[in-house]
Amino acid sequence: MQKIKIAAAALLLAVFFTPILTPVSTHADQFSDQITALQAQISQNQAAANALEAQANTLKNTLAEINAQIATARAALNLTQAQIAQTQAQIAQAEADLSKQKDLLRANIQIMYQQGDITPLEVLASSSSLSDFVTTQEYLTAIRNKVTASLEQIEALEKQLEDKNNQLANQQTQQQGQVSAIAAQQAEQQNLLNQTQGQEASYQALVSQNTSALNSVVAARAAAIRNGNLRVSGGGCGPYPDSWCHASQDSVGTDGGYPNRECTSYVAYRRETTGHALPDHWGNAEDWYSNVTTHTPAPGDIAVWRAYANPYIFNFGHVAYVESVDSGGMTISQYNFDIGNGPGFYSTMYVPYGSTMWGGVGFVQ
Repeated sequence: MQKIKIAAAALLLAVFFTPILTPVSTHADQFSDQITALQAQISQNQAAANALEAQANTLKNTLAEINAQIATARAALNLTQAQIAQTQAQIAQAEADLSKQKDLLRANIQIMYQQGDITPLEVLASSSSLSDFVTTQEYLTAIRNKVTASLEQIEALEKQLEDKNNQLANQQTQQQGQVSAIAAQQAEQQNLLNQTQGQEASYQALVSQNTSALNSVVAARAAAIRNGNLRVSGGGCGPYPDSWCHASQDSVGTDGGYPNRECTSYVAYRRETTGHALPDHWGNAEDWYSNVTTHTPAPGDIAVWRAYANPYIFNFGHVAYVESVDSGGMTISQYNFDIGNGPGFYSTMYVPYGSTMWGGVGFVQ
């Protein structure tokens, strides 16, 4: 026995930031259109999410480069600040040394001044010898010259250190500006990354919403079948013997060994009466798939779905007869598809290309 599972319902067709309400349909092809539209929306939103994810990855790489740049700039700034601190300490030491040398010079001048009150004759008279007098004068002169030279050296060093400190201060200002500029670029990139990731999350949420809506369609369509609310075009016996059609389902054996009012018995009879070979004892509908020769339909072919080939098929698969094919899809005839009309009745259906009913279908020529 073959059975078919079909589901449909009203649901939201989600587009980015604009959900659209789709009304309940009572025709199988319209339900398929709803499902097809949702699947297209899922693909569209997922593609957008994937593109944003790729963009976010690029932004992350750029941000990583900027982070490395700002780390380098900050390290250079820290080095300059350390050099400034060292230079300022050297300046302080030079100033201390300069103060000492000034004190020494001041003391030397005082001594010389004191000796300046004594005439050279008195110095000579107080000296034990001429040699002692000369030595005293040379010593005082040497001390003065040494202190004066030290003062000049320290003053030159202090000026050099001041120049270096000014250069480092200018360098520090430039480096601080560089760090600030990179930090602004970093903030801008981070903001772009946050926006991109937020948009990606929105699209992923839409994908989840679309998927839930799609599941709702399938589940509601199954409920419509169980409640007898779904109608597929057609009805009656169709091109099928009345004796088989009006007998209770599965109560009569038909050509090829199939029970009456099943999809297999209908397709076997339809093929036989249109000049094709009889599918003789091929088993349940899903077993017919081993005879599939193509996935492109032509009039007169057998359309075969294996079990669970798409959301409509129950455990035993389904077969139908291809009546016609056009640029948009195919028209099939079948038995036991529309459970809403009662099990085991005739129906026809137009199956658009890309609809869910194309999932896993193959054709026997």
